[in-house]
Amino acid sequence: MDFKNDDKKFDYISLLPWVVSFIFLILLFYIYVKYPFLSVDEGYTRGILNLNLADMVTVTASDVHPPLYYFINYLFTQLINAIGLKMSVMHLLEFPSLIPYLIILIISLTKLRKEYGLLTAGIFSLALISLSEFFTYYLIARMYTWAMLFMIIAFLFVKDILEKNDYKSWVLFSIFVTLAAYTHYFSILTTVVIYIMLLVWMLFYKERENLVSNLKKLLISALLCVVLYIPWIPTLYHQLHYVQGNFFIPKVTFNNLVYYLSYGFTISGNQLIQLFSVLAIIALFIMLYNKFQETKNNNDTYLLIGYTAFVGTIFLGFLASIVYKPILYDRYILHAVGILWLAISIKIPQLKLNKSHLLLIIILISVVGAFNVYHEINEIKGMHKTLIQEDNLFSKINNNDTIIIYDTDNHYTRTNTELNKVYKQFSGYHMTNETYNLEFIGENVTEHTFEIPDELKDYPDKNIYLLKFYKMKPNFPKDVKAENIGTAQHATIYKLTLK
Repeated sequence: MDFKNDDKKFDYISLLPWVVSFIFLILLFYIYVKYPFLSVDEGYTRGILNLNLADMVTVTASDVHPPLYYFINYLFTQLINAIGLKMSVMHLLEFPSLIPYLIILIISLTKLRKEYGLLTAGIFSLALISLSEFFTYYLIARMYTWAMLFMIIAFLFVKDILEKNDYKSWVLFSIFVTLAAYTHYFSILTTVVIYIMLLVWMLFYKERENLVSNLKKLLISALLCVVLYIPWIPTLYHQLHYVQGNFFIPKVTFNNLVYYLSYGFTISGNQLIQLFSVLAIIALFIMLYNKFQETKNNNDTYLLIGYTAFVGTIFLGFLASIVYKPILYDRYILHAVGILWLAISIKIPQLKLNKSHLLLIIILISVVGAFNVYHEINEIKGMHKTLIQEDNLFSKINNNDTIIIYDTDNHYTRTNTELNKVYKQFSGYHMTNETYNLEFIGENVTEHTFEIPDELKDYPDKNIYLLKFYKMKPNFPKDVKAENIGTAQHATIYKLTLK
């Protein structure tokens, strides 16, 4: 019973975070309807969902992410089409990312409210829609909110492990962390942190007479994760080699490490705000650790594990970025932010603060959340405008007089469905520096996609365009004129003509 919060005397204060949460939720749906947008990575999601299931898995395997999110989105698309519901392409793409928050609301209104009280459930719901970058990623057709949902559910079973330590809790924990790993790889780091903390708890703080039995359960749970992940391990190995040779993430520095630690609260680029956020993280650790040392009960162990899941994920990502290759990026730790705020939301009512202090905390979270959401909405409006510009650009060249050459299979996947009326599409080729030739550099992924193109001179009556990654300007041959006509999906579009 040491998990239970008694917050009944704070009725109106307990309702306040719920009121603010639903205001943000209404705003979230308004932005979803009014300002559909396409972030760069969403173009990839849109492209692969136009493939059949087998090709989708094959193309995903050649990317840097696991497949579960794409499969979820694919099933949602098939369901909507089967029932005949009409949705725009962008709304169809983005809605699955909203589903995790709706499930989190249900969990908050049921399980969290029953076990911890209305105040904890309300603070958690408020934090997970307004803080960090949650608001934006509920509207982006990517896997981050699903990884967060799976990890939060897994973390809920950590509580059952601490209380009951039964095989059912361990197995359910294993299943959900594996689902998270099939959704985003960074959740594996968080899972490792949680396993380490559970191991420390067993070795040094739990009753020693059951040590062998406890270690056996932990080992079986970890082995179950590995067994469930075996089908994807060869692909993961291949993708790690890709990341080693070519990836966009910058090197880690002290400044961006501070930003990642502050990411649990805000997305502000202001260094003073980031510093205060990091100080809050340090103060939170001191408070949780001191309380744990004082009681060593299940509740304080649970909260300390939740805190460590966030900080430990950043630490392991930082370490891997130094030893291996830069892999630490803000949105990759979004799932760990969700766990952090579950721990914070449980802790706040346990502080036994008076009404004024509780009200101040809720107002502070609401104000920081409003600042984040305001900033994110402005960015969304900018991306919405960019989507309109890209659509206009593509509409001008999407006709039978056009030939498109893609520098990579990735750009083909991102944009080929928006250029579905062109005469021909070629992917996986580049130009030599001496004379105008298209050299094959890729591998066939799907049978209907790739073929070796003829030279430009064989298409005198066609307009030929090259989509080239925007940070890598090609050296065009002397006999080719290249006119930059715009950018779309991280690509510069050149119109090519022979001189």
